Amino acid sequence: MKINSWIIYFSLTAPLMLGACSTATTTPTPMELCRKIEPNPGDMSELLEYQQKARQMNSSDLIKAIADLNSHPAQPQKLILKAVYYANLRGNGDLQQAQNSLDQLLKSADPKAARYRLMATFLAAMFDDRMKLEDSIDRLSQQIRDGQRRFDQVSEKLEALKDIERKLQARHGSNVTKSDEPNISESSNK
Repeated sequence: MKINSWIIYFSLTAPLMLGACSTATTTPTPMELCRKIEPNPGDMSELLEYQQKARQMNSSDLIKAIADLNSHPAQPQKLILKAVYYANLRGNGDLQQAQNSLDQLLKSADPKAARYRLMATFLAAMFDDRMKLEDSIDRLSQQIRDGQRRFDQVSEKLEALKDIERKLQARHGSNVTKSDEPNISESSNK
């Protein structure tokens, strides 16, 4: 009887166990995911060279390079270079201009743009993070300026109170005569 109950138990649960095994999926390892992304090393090395050159350029040279890129039709490679140049200007609104160039590239229907989309996405995320950091720095700088202003105001009030105290002590000291002062020798004799 015991053997029959075990047979019934296994005959009912075996399909469930085997069904669970067949639906198990394997998740790819990070290395397998990296192998699926095949960047074109030539494009990246070229972009990195432009980045290095842009870091060494002064603002006027960067503006000239951007003007030169603007004079040509908007091609994917030129858009990404323009974004790199704008990002290196480090002026007010330049990171937003870089983001606009990358957005234009990401929205482009040009088949050549597909080669640059991964890099454009990466740069857009970096520029976005940098804009957030710059906003945080601006906010913190404003808080420091406000704190310094409040500190200066409190210091001025404290100095004014000290001046008032000194004037009161000086005025009080001149009104006191010898007869108004307590006689210490008389009180100690009693």
